[in-house]
Amino acid sequence: KLTDEERVYLNAAALGDVPILRQSLEDIDVPLNLNCVDYMGRSALHLAVDNDNMESIELLLDRLQFECLEESLLHAIIRTIIEHPSYIAGEESLKKRHKDPFFRTDEKSQFSPDITPLILAAHYNNHEIIQMFLSRNHTIVKPHHISCRCSECVTKRGYDSLKRSRSRLNAYRALASPAYMALSSPDPIMTTFELRQEMKKLAQVEKEFKSEYLSLVEQCMDFACELMDLCRGTQEVEAVLSEGSQENGSRDPLARLKMAMQYEEKKFVAHPNCQQHLTSIWYGPETGFMQSLTLWKKSLMWVVCVPLVPVFCFVYILSPDNKIGNAMRCPASKFITHTLSHVCFLILLAAATFRLDEKFLPIPSTRSSTSDWFENRSLGLLWMECKQMHTSGLRIYLLDDYNIIDFIVLSLYLASYTLRFLVDHRIKSVDKWYNQARFYWKPNDPEIVSDVLFAVANVVSIARTTYLMPAFEVLGPLQISLGRMIGDITRFLVLFTLVLLAFMVGIHNLYWYYGSQTFLVNKDGEQKLMHTSEAFQGMPRTLLSLFWSMFGLVSVDSVEIKHPSKEKVGHFLFALYHVAIIIVLTNMLIAMMSHSFEAIQGDCDVEWKFARTRLWVNYIDEGNTLPVPFNMIPTPKSLAYIWQWVKELFKSQRE
Repeated sequence: KLTDEERVYLNAAALGDVPILRQSLEDIDVPLNLNCVDYMGRSALHLAVDNDNMESIELLLDRLQFECLEESLLHAIIRTIIEHPSYIAGEESLKKRHKDPFFRTDEKSQFSPDITPLILAAHYNNHEIIQMFLSRNHTIVKPHHISCRCSECVTKRGYDSLKRSRSRLNAYRALASPAYMALSSPDPIMTTFELRQEMKKLAQVEKEFKSEYLSLVEQCMDFACELMDLCRGTQEVEAVLSEGSQENGSRDPLARLKMAMQYEEKKFVAHPNCQQHLTSIWYGPETGFMQSLTLWKKSLMWVVCVPLVPVFCFVYILSPDNKIGNAMRCPASKFITHTLSHVCFLILLAAATFRLDEKFLPIPSTRSSTSDWFENRSLGLLWMECKQMHTSGLRIYLLDDYNIIDFIVLSLYLASYTLRFLVDHRIKSVDKWYNQARFYWKPNDPEIVSDVLFAVANVVSIARTTYLMPAFEVLGPLQISLGRMIGDITRFLVLFTLVLLAFMVGIHNLYWYYGSQTFLVNKDGEQKLMHTSEAFQGMPRTLLSLFWSMFGLVSVDSVEIKHPSKEKVGHFLFALYHVAIIIVLTNMLIAMMSHSFEAIQGDCDVEWKFARTRLWVNYIDEGNTLPVPFNMIPTPKSLAYIWQWVKELFKSQRE
C-alpha cells in the first residue's frame, strides 16, 4: 500500500509539479520511499519520463536507485539518463557482478529481463543512443547456436524454453538493426550475409517464430541494398564487391558478388550497381562495342565471325597475347565460342541419331564415323571439367547443379565408349558374330548396354542446353520456372506414390486369385489361353495398369470378372482411384506449378538477373578460353605452366 505522502509524491511526478516534488524530496521529517511504485508498477521517474517532464527527471536522477533508472531508461531512451553519473555508476557495478539477466524475475518490470538499453535502442534503430553505448564498450552478445549443448544452454532450456526462444529472438532483432550493424561492424554487408544465413536456419528450426525471423532476413537484405545505393561511382562499387579478395596476392573484382551468389542473396546480386559493374566486366574493353549494336548488326557480325572461330582458336593457341587473343579471353567471347561448340555437338548428335553417315550400309557396324568426334569431345569436356574443379574447388564445383549434370553425362559417355572399345577388340576375331544382326544378340550384350548408356547420355546432353537460357531475358524466367516446377513434381510424387500404393494393395488383394487363373477362348477358329483378369496379374502388373490408366490406356473392362460381388467392389475402387488421381491430385499439381510460375513472374527481373549472373560468372573466371575440342591442343602458355610446375617440384624435392 502507498502512504498519502507517496501518493502525493507520485502525482507530482506525473503532473510535473516541480515545487511539490522538490518539497517531498527535501522534507526529511516525513518518511518517504523514493523508489515506490503505483499499482501499475511505475516509479516516479517512470511517470516523469512518460510525460516528458525534463525538470522533474533531472530532480529525481540524483536520488533514485539504479534499478529505477534502468527501468525508466527502457521506457524512454533519452540522453539525460544515460549521461547521468548515477546511471554510469550503477552500470559499472552491474558489470562487476556478471549476473546473467536471463534468470532475473522482476514481475513489476514491463520488459523482459534480457532486454538491455542497448538492445532496446537497437530495436528502435536509434543511431545516437547506440553510438553512446558502443563508446562505453557495450555490445550485444550473439546467442549460442540453436543446437548448442553447453551447460549454460542446457540449463536455460530446462529453466524456461519459451523464455530462451524469446531471448534469442530479441537478440537477433537487435543484431539485425541497420543502425547497430552500421556502427558496430567493420563490414556491414558481410554481417548482413552472415546474419541472414543464421536466421534462415533458425526459421527452419523454430517454426513458431518463423515469420519473425523471415521478416528480419528481409530487413537485412534491404539494408545491404541500401548500402549499395550509397555507391556513387564505379570505383566505390568495385571496392565493395572486391572486399575480402586479397588471397594469394590476387584481387578478385567479384569476390563479394560470388559470396552473395553462394548465400542466395538474390536482391543484392540483382542490384543495378552490381549488374552494371558485372556487365562492364562481361563485355570487357575488347568487345564492349557489342553491347550497343543493333540486332541486324549483331546478326551480320555472327554471319562473318562464326566461320572464323576455328581460325581464331588456332591464332590464340599460337599467340595468345595479341588483339585476337585478348578478345578470345573476354567472357562474352568465351560464352559465344562455347555455345558454338555445343551447337556443333548437337549437330553431330543428330547425325549419329539418324545414322546419316551409314545410310548406304545394309547392317550398321559397331562404330560410326561420328564416334571419333564424340570421343574427342568427351575427352575435351572431361579436361575442361577437371580444370574447373581444380580452379574453383570441389565444394564450390558441386554447388552448381549443371556441373553434376556434366559429371553424369561424361560418366555415361565414357562408359558407353569403353564398352564399345571392349566389344571391338574382343569379337573382331569372330567374324560370324561381328557381322551378325542384333536380333541374335543377348539382351545384356555390351554393345546393347553401350547403346542404352549412349541414348540416356544424349537425352541429358540435349536437356542440358537449358543451361544457356538465362543468357536471354525472354527465356531465362522460363528456365527458372522449369526448375521450380521440377521441385513441385518431386513433392507431389510423395503424395502420388502413397495414393498409388494404397489402391495397388487393395486391388491386388481383390484380384490376386483371378489374375492367376486362365481359360480357353475360341477366337477366329483358334483356341487361345486367356487370363481371367489381364490387367491385375500380380503386383507388378497391377502397378503398371494403375499407372497407365491415368492416361486412358487401361480399359474399364479389365476389372470385369465372372463374380458379381467382386466386380462391383473392383469397379468402385477403380472409379475412386481415377477420381483421386485425375480429378484431385492432377489438378493439385497443376495448381502448384501455376503458383510457382506466378511467383517467378512476380519477381521476374530479380530471378532472371540472379540466374544470368550465375551463368556469366562461370565464364568470367580465368581459364577455359578455348572451346571443346580445341582445349585439348597444348598451347605455349600451358606448356610454360607445366614447365614452371616441374621446376617448382624439383626445387621442393632438393630442399
